[in-house]
Amino acid sequence: MDRANTPINSLLEQAACIIGRCKEAAGETEPTEGYKGRQTEELIKFANDNGLWIDLSHLVRQITR
Repeated sequence: MDRANTPINSLLEQAACIIGRCKEAAGETEPTEGYKGRQTEELIKFANDNGLWIDLSHLVRQITR
């Protein structure tokens, strides 16, 4: 994980723990590789559904002005 994005990494870590506990409680554990891929898909879907992506090109234009 990137030290520059500690708050983001913390949120991702918390999300992973919550998802892991839910799956464990439901008896739906799976291999780490499958879990990580599914976790990434769920986080991408969540970000898309809630408009949480940052437009970096917009930020770069703001900085270079």
